[in-house]
Amino acid sequence: LMAARYGISTEGATLYCTSFPCPLCSKLLTNTGIVKVVYEKLYSNMEGYGTLKSCGIGLVQYGNKKR
Repeated sequence: LMAARYGISTEGATLYCTSFPCPLCSKLLTNTGIVKVVYEKLYSNMEGYGTLKSCGIGLVQYGNKKR
């Protein structure tokens, strides 16, 4: 979000984060050009899921693999 705010293009980018974006961040992400969000943990309030999906943003959850 800060990159887009300061004029750095995020068009076509993938966001990697440890937690799913909160509802407010999800709304803000819809205008950044980010095409995919990769996250590890679910957020306690998943309202942003529908927002991102309806805008065509891909959502991928990753997890720790047991060794």
